[in-house]
Amino acid sequence: MILFKEAFYCEQGEFYKMKAEELSKVDVLLKAKTMDLWDETKEFRLSPFVRKNEYGFISLVRNFRGPVEGHDDSDAHEQRISDLHDMLISESYRFVIANKYDTSMSSVITLADTDGYFWDQFIFRDYSYSTNLAHDIFGMSPSCNTSEANPYIAVEVVDKVMPSEETFANMLEATENMPCIICFDVVSAPGTFLEINEEKCYCKPKYFIYDGSIWKDNVRLDYDTGTAVKEFLVKELSLLS
Repeated sequence: MILFKEAFYCEQGEFYKMKAEELSKVDVLLKAKTMDLWDETKEFRLSPFVRKNEYGFISLVRNFRGPVEGHDDSDAHEQRISDLHDMLISESYRFVIANKYDTSMSSVITLADTDGYFWDQFIFRDYSYSTNLAHDIFGMSPSCNTSEANPYIAVEVVDKVMPSEETFANMLEATENMPCIICFDVVSAPGTFLEINEEKCYCKPKYFIYDGSIWKDNVRLDYDTGTAVKEFLVKELSLLS
């Protein structure tokens, strides 16, 4: 159980804060018992806690994971995310990589066909009670059957700051535990980390995290820690300048 000193609720589209000491008032306590209450990040659903002279709000979850790493909020970063999101919801894109097992012709392996996928931007997602990530763009199949055929897809847009070592470690763990592809796009060099062909409706990630590993094109690389993955991508990014 986690005890919070404040909770947040929504009324008519506006969010308001309720402090723990306000629960000492009977009318506030009765109202709080009927409301949907959340922590500030809206990660935990809360309930009023009253014990003698102690007041607060509780979550049944035992461990507080701390805030997820946030997003780069530059105008260029947000615009790129918006452009990619609009593109993905406008057509059904295939996410593909080159087929290194078929050298007789130019062919690809389809990682995902996003026909019917739901897409959103700036979302937080729990992959387990110890692993949560913030995604710039996230897509999922409308089917309840999440499998390798219908993986989750995330696109992380890199502007000025590369994600932290801890975030990369969480990405490795998340994709090892469930079907999920995490791709990368670079604001200053679009098309280098994620090739996009709008005419043929495909996205071809040059670097992506999948099945618990970082990949370059169609090759699984031997970098198994968040630190190693970050160092590799920072080095690859520096080669573009």
